Amino acid sequence: MKNDSEIISKIRTLLSEIESEKELINNYVSKNIGMKFIPTAEIKRILINSKTAEAQQCLRWLKEDGVIKARTLFRINFVPLADSLRNDFNKYSSIYKLYLLSTFESNGIISYKVNLYNNKNIVLDLKYKDFAIMFGELITEQSQTDNISFEEILRSCRITDENSIENAMYDFENTIKASSSQYCKCISLKDIDFDYRDVSFYNSLTHEYLEIQLHSFIDSFQKLLYVNDSMSTEKLIQYILANSRKYSLEDYKERNRHRRI
Repeated sequence: MKNDSEIISKIRTLLSEIESEKELINNYVSKNIGMKFIPTAEIKRILINSKTAEAQQCLRWLKEDGVIKARTLFRINFVPLADSLRNDFNKYSSIYKLYLLSTFESNGIISYKVNLYNNKNIVLDLKYKDFAIMFGELITEQSQTDNISFEEILRSCRITDENSIENAMYDFENTIKASSSQYCKCISLKDIDFDYRDVSFYNSLTHEYLEIQLHSFIDSFQKLLYVNDSMSTEKLIQYILANSRKYSLEDYKERNRHRRI
């Protein structure tokens, strides 16, 4: 009977401890419910399975901090977390001239579709990791940062979809026509070839067709889509003239004929 009493006492003690633990857990969940910066079991699982040195460091910092902070935010590659940040950040869109439209993942890399300066005709891609490095403190600490320039944001963005590329090229053409350069009235947009990844202009002064690489051109001058800069406009025109492959009318027709074969 004595042994039975001891066993029953131990069971009661164990049950009491379990209830105490459950109460602590429930209190923690109730207190932090809805807080997106509490690291979930899924986030921890992703980091554990990653097995990279960066992921292991992130796990140690999460254990130390108890919540996701700026130093861990950009290290967590988790679509639901990245997507949950959009509404929080968009409250500041007028300050940083950046608006997050949607979240997507491609080849394991999470990115946002974004607008800059309320230009809805051009959609750019911004990698989540780059975004979280720039705005981690703002997002996790609600601490507004003043050391991020628009140029820094723009350098992290890239125009990739065809509609936006077309809109960008027409904007470039309008910028050229508005320039005071002696060549501004001579150069006009002729064609965009997405299959060959190039763009053609026509120089009415020399009667030549000027072919340049599409993405390198856009990457070099996309700042002009948002900021008026006469010096950069002059450089854009000089870039077209200096870096283009030049065709006569007959050669240009022959080029196009071969591309259709």
